[in-house]
Amino acid sequence: MRRDLQHWDSALRLAKRLAPEQIPFIAKEYAIQLESTGGYANALAHYEKGITGDKKEQDELSLAGVARMSIRMGDIRRGLNQALKQPSRVLKRDCGAVLENMKQFSEAAQLYEKGLYCNKAASVYIRRENWAKVRELLPHISSAKIHLQYAKAKDADGRYKEAVVAYENAKQWNGVIRPYLDHLNNPEKATSIVRETQSLDRPRFFLQLGDCGSAIQFLVMSKFNSEAFTLA
Repeated sequence: MRRDLQHWDSALRLAKRLAPEQIPFIAKEYAIQLESTGGYANALAHYEKGITGDKKEQDELSLAGVARMSIRMGDIRRGLNQALKQPSRVLKRDCGAVLENMKQFSEAAQLYEKGLYCNKAASVYIRRENWAKVRELLPHISSAKIHLQYAKAKDADGRYKEAVVAYENAKQWNGVIRPYLDHLNNPEKATSIVRETQSLDRPRFFLQLGDCGSAIQFLVMSKFNSEAFTLA
C-alpha cells in the first residue's frame, strides 16, 4: 500500500522489517521518481539498491539508472563504462545526449556510435572536426546535411574526388559539377550529370561551355520558351 501511494521512505522501512526481498524493486521505483525531479544523487543511491544480481530486467533498469546518474553527478568514466556494458541502444542515446550537453564530445560520440546512432555520432565528430571518424561512418549516414558538411570540408582541403562523392550523396548537383569543371578536368562527366538531373542551372552551365544549342534545348524542355527564343 505504501509503495502504491508512493510513500517510498515508509515503504522501504516496512520492507526492511517485513519483506526484505521487495527492497530492490521499491528502491528502483523510488529512484525513477527522484531522477524525474532532478534528485540525481539520491536517485543514484537507490538505483544501486535496486540491483539484485539475479533479476535480469530489474538489474538492467537499475544499472541503466546508475549509468545516467553517474554521468549527471560528474563520474563520467563510471557512467560511460556502465552504459557501454548495457544492451540498451536507448540508454546509449540518452547518455550520449547528456554528455553532448556537458560538452564531453568524445564520450558522447562513442556512445552514439556504439548505439548505432550514426547520424548523431557523425554530427558530434564534425563539431570536433574529426573527419577520419566521419569518413568511417559515411556508409551508414542518411542525413544529407552531414554528407554536405563533409563534402564542403573535403572541397576546402582540395580532396575533390571525395568531395564529389559526398556532394552526390547530399544530392547537391551544383557541388558535384563544379569540381569536375574547375579541378578534375572532366567536363564530359559534368555534362552527363547536368543532362541526367533536373537542375535549373543547366542553361548557364552549357553557356559556360559555349554550347548554346544545348542551353536552348533545355530552356525549351523546361518550357521557358521566351528565354529560349531570346537566347536563340
